[in-house]
Amino acid sequence: MVFACCTALAAPLLHWLNWDSCGFHLVGNSKSGKTTVLILSASLYSNRSYCYTWRATANGLEAIATSRNDMLLCLDELHQASPEDVDQAIYMLANGVSKIRGSKEGFATKTNRWRLGFLSTGEISLSETLAQIQKTVRAGQEARFIELPVARQYGAFDYLHSAMNSKEFAEMLDRNMAANHGTVFLAWIEYLSKQPNLAEYLRTELAKIREKLSKSQHGNQTGYALDRFALLALAGEMAIAAGIMPWGPNEAINSMRNLYECWLDNRGHHHDSEEHALRRILAHALPLWELALVEPSQALQDGDVGYVVNDNDECEWFITKPAFRDGLQIQHVSQLSQRANMMKQRGWLMTNEGAGRFEFKRQFPGGKPHDRYYRIFPSKIIRDLHLNTQVSQIKH
Repeated sequence: MVFACCTALAAPLLHWLNWDSCGFHLVGNSKSGKTTVLILSASLYSNRSYCYTWRATANGLEAIATSRNDMLLCLDELHQASPEDVDQAIYMLANGVSKIRGSKEGFATKTNRWRLGFLSTGEISLSETLAQIQKTVRAGQEARFIELPVARQYGAFDYLHSAMNSKEFAEMLDRNMAANHGTVFLAWIEYLSKQPNLAEYLRTELAKIREKLSKSQHGNQTGYALDRFALLALAGEMAIAAGIMPWGPNEAINSMRNLYECWLDNRGHHHDSEEHALRRILAHALPLWELALVEPSQALQDGDVGYVVNDNDECEWFITKPAFRDGLQIQHVSQLSQRANMMKQRGWLMTNEGAGRFEFKRQFPGGKPHDRYYRIFPSKIIRDLHLNTQVSQIKH
């Protein structure tokens, strides 16, 4: 519930930071309190009519998003939208611009723009939604649609505040929100309008709170999410200091740290999605490649993937281009460059070609002139990935 309030408070601050729109998605079982939390977030602005469902079409969402510029957008029940619409809507909402359409005269019509925070709920995740149309979640969608499992002590709630059960507590919340809504946002905007140098203050304080939430090293995507949790924490702490929210100091920071750690646990790693995929694939590819390597003096036969060379006590593998593509499960050209570049940046691969090239030109006694390979260092990969294996020094 602290998260819900902080999400509503943080939405107007995106403007001052010049950040893109971003959203959170609460995933949990039916009757776990997700919708109650969504309505709580909306209640800082208005009554429950401020919430919409995902059933709205893509065109409808554009109009709704435009009307919520610099504010919060609440969307309930993800499963009610078609997977195709959801696939497009994540980028559309986050990018903050409507589709370009032509008028009857052939000219482009006016484009709508917005910047907002959005909060979504559903019994299914984005990956489950897109699986229905045989699609996977892209890294950009994952960063823009931060998913949190609704798995607190009592569904969406940590405490029941003297209620007998979560159902009774949710009903009490509903009554209170129906009687008291729409006042916090007015006080919040009035407070923000009186703050000098707000943009500079936000940037300075965000860096401090980010450090309080996590001191670990992060990839770009986890760092992006950390920034958003830090913004929610900062908004909450500012509202506490202003006397707008009746919590004690650090309540928002502690809550956002807890939820950020829950998000990381649910994600399972700190890396960007692309790097995580590469690490998983390499762990599978290395032992398969090792079984099909030959000595430099031998000619490659069907089934061989390249050569193994031990220079200066460092084992090196020269993997053929087809074997490299197959082993790393390359499906298109851009993916080949992306994964090879990640390996190069981490010292797992070396090239003697020019910029933008990742192959290594070398002639082996058993090979063809001017052949190119992918020169990799398996021992370093194993160490960096903490794999429970070792590279054999025996040449096959």
